[in-house]
Amino acid sequence: MAVGMPEFVENPENRCPVILLLDTSGSMSGQPIQELNRGLAAFKADVLKDSQASLSVEVAMITFGPIVKLTQDFVTIDQFTPPTLEVDGLTPMGGVIEYALDFLENRKQTYKDNGILYYRPWVFLITDGAPTDSWQLAAQRLREAEAQSRLSFFAVGVKDADMNILKQISPPQRPPVIFGGVMIYQYFMDKAKSMQPIQGFIADSYHFYQIAKDGYLKASQGFEIHRQNDALISIIFSALALEAFINEVLSLAKDAKQAGESEAFLDKLIDAIDESASKKSTREKFMLASEALNSSFKKGENPYQNFADLFRLRDCLGHLKPEDRIEEGENGEFKYLGRKLSERLRSKGIFQNHTQVESITLLVSTAKAAQWACNTASIMVNAILDKIPKSFSNNNQVINLYRTKFQPPVQ
Repeated sequence: MAVGMPEFVENPENRCPVILLLDTSGSMSGQPIQELNRGLAAFKADVLKDSQASLSVEVAMITFGPIVKLTQDFVTIDQFTPPTLEVDGLTPMGGVIEYALDFLENRKQTYKDNGILYYRPWVFLITDGAPTDSWQLAAQRLREAEAQSRLSFFAVGVKDADMNILKQISPPQRPPVIFGGVMIYQYFMDKAKSMQPIQGFIADSYHFYQIAKDGYLKASQGFEIHRQNDALISIIFSALALEAFINEVLSLAKDAKQAGESEAFLDKLIDAIDESASKKSTREKFMLASEALNSSFKKGENPYQNFADLFRLRDCLGHLKPEDRIEEGENGEFKYLGRKLSERLRSKGIFQNHTQVESITLLVSTAKAAQWACNTASIMVNAILDKIPKSFSNNNQVINLYRTKFQPPVQ
């Protein structure tokens, strides 16, 4: 798939894919199909009321009866034109589920190829009957996808639907619901409202990290003043990347809860990082997040020690006062009078060897300091990602993106 498809260039918002699997077999004739048509129009109208959702929600429609048919490929809700559905034939429910799962995976790959993030997809099945084809393997695939957090599945039985089969198809935590035909319209209205608050978040952390890595690469080209200044840029932006990342983890957890994710760790993680009750430093957020994920960092040991030193250095560089910088001793040497950080940094082998002035800004203006800062950021981000339960992180687009972007610089 070519990168930069026009639909994503014009609208790069995160996507929330929604697939509607709609029974158009003969038994849906009369009031059920009329209410389904009415519900589709209401669904579009209600989602459009929210400006963010109208850019993020993408709808595809697959009908089944008498054949499986892609009635509408993925489009954003503003481009979605609800068709007038007609009924005929049997109910190939197994076939439509298999088709939808393959179709959805192809769409996810399109998002990835074009650099588009996406929320967990929603798949709705609305039927009034029982499958007239083989459905067991399709149901197994569907439940596995749900268990792996690759989609959220909702089954709706209408009138005389075989609820026993729908229960076997649906995930145990989200059993099917049954409605009379007149209630299909209200069901769509309710689901549309639940989509309206969808909000993405801007991931700045890996952009900051790329600036940090660029600074290291420039600083590593040899000793020149401007290249050593690039080392300071690398240090500052490595810390900024970590600060942005831990706040983005909070947004990631909140978005997951909003999308219906029920993982127990999410509430703990939100409480750990959220600042609504009290202000927290970045160091506190990382430590509390690790505790919420049941794998605490150990103070005084790496990777947390390097992380803490990076932030002490960032604070030192950002809050130096003129009287903090240097003082000439009786022996003519200049000493840095700031925080008690110099000796620990010196032990890491990252200090400048080309100056006799004990200025912290000169001492850390080295490619080795820049590399240490970048490596510290990479290690800490991946340490947090590794602590997130696999049931949530596997196949999670945002987490995979962080892992890709926070690779250490090439030495």
